[in-house]
Amino acid sequence: MVEGSLKNRDYLIDLVELERRVSRVLERFNRALIIPRDYVVKEDPLTNIFNKIIRIERGDATLENIALEISNKIYDELKEYKYISKIILRIYEGSKYLAEIEYP
Repeated sequence: MVEGSLKNRDYLIDLVELERRVSRVLERFNRALIIPRDYVVKEDPLTNIFNKIIRIERGDATLENIALEISNKIYDELKEYKYISKIILRIYEGSKYLAEIEYP
């Protein structure tokens, strides 16, 4: 979700454009091994499964920290839309757990 002020506009961002930009960010996380920033990766069979490694800037690779990292990247992707003041991201881990982040 995006939040902001319309100020004589009909919408904050075209939904097709929002989907394109969010998809661009999420593609970076697709099939990625997500680890803490300082974690040392050793060559093992697990690392061969993933196409890339993403290091979380703060803390462990928890659902909340992954959501925060994705929120930060989406917000950066939308920074040219000055009237968008906040994004709200909801991310699920299976059917039982979710994290919702308001950024910034």
